[in-house]
Amino acid sequence: MKHWFLWVFVLLAFQSCSSPTPINQNPNITADNLVEEIAKQVNHYPSERIYVVEYNSIQVIKVT
Repeated sequence: MKHWFLWVFVLLAFQSCSSPTPINQNPNITADNLVEEIAKQVNHYPSERIYVVEYNSIQVIKVT
C-alpha cells in the first residue's frame, strides 16, 4: 500500500511539473467579429428541415 501511494505521488508530481500546453487560438477573432467567424464555419444547405416531436401523441411531424 505504501508503494501505491508513492507511485501516485510521483506521477502527480511529474504531471504538475510538466510544461503547460499552448492554446492554439485564432488571433483574428475578437469580441466584435465572433459571430461572423462562427457563422463562416457552419454548413448551410438550400433547404433546412425542421423536425418537431410532440409528447402528447407519439408522432414525428416534418415541417418543410
